[in-house]
Amino acid sequence: MIRHARVKEGLYYHEDSNGQITKKHFSRISFLVKSNKDVLWLHHFRLGYPSFSVLQFMFPSLFKGLDIRNFQCDICQLVKHIRVSFHLNNNRSSLSFTLIYSDIWGPSLVPNLSGTQWFVLFVDDCTQVVWLYLLKAKLEVSSIFPNFYTMIKNKFGAEIKRVRTDNTKKKINQTFFLKRRA
Repeated sequence: MIRHARVKEGLYYHEDSNGQITKKHFSRISFLVKSNKDVLWLHHFRLGYPSFSVLQFMFPSLFKGLDIRNFQCDICQLVKHIRVSFHLNNNRSSLSFTLIYSDIWGPSLVPNLSGTQWFVLFVDDCTQVVWLYLLKAKLEVSSIFPNFYTMIKNKFGAEIKRVRTDNTKKKINQTFFLKRRA
């Protein structure tokens, strides 16, 4: 315990080591506080969202006539939520170019020496080989993917079976697959 205080007319009067109230150390709760419930919520917010059982331990007199189960803080509930994580999948494709992962990044605040501010990545799931293409504009992706597909077909004699992206509209998906089918 750091200090002991008594409440008198909405003010906290701090006691010194002898139990004497010192009037120079006090703090006003709030002019808007109308009930014990309002005071508890005010303490909950100002003290960094402690649980109401902790507040009941700290300020037992404020809980007179109040049930602790009636206090539900939306922010506290949201903080307790966790994201569902993806399951780790150690099953890689057994053949190259069966699955290609792709993502676009940009724009960079500072362009590189050639003036590019975007890049697109292609990663083969089987070999984990990465191809990186630098772009001056995001729209260049629509011409990069067909070139990448053709390069894989000509150089390795293989066809890309599936492409996995983050499902955003960054990729101009229709252009990818319309040019591939043609």
